[in-house]
Amino acid sequence: MADCGLSSDDRRFLRDLHAAEKQLNEAFEQAQQGGALEQRVSAVYRRMYGKRAHRRD
Repeated sequence: MADCGLSSDDRRFLRDLHAAEKQLNEAFEQAQQGGALEQRVSAVYRRMYGKRAHRRD
């Protein structure tokens, strides 16, 4: 990633965001191949946020 005058925290955030987007895209692609979308997306969120993520109903 080019520096572009970004701080190291900004670059780290963008790398983490890119990784999260990639995981979500992979989950959606797998779901379109006959899987259960909700379960796959939930698994991605659990990997991203750990057990601390709370479901709000």
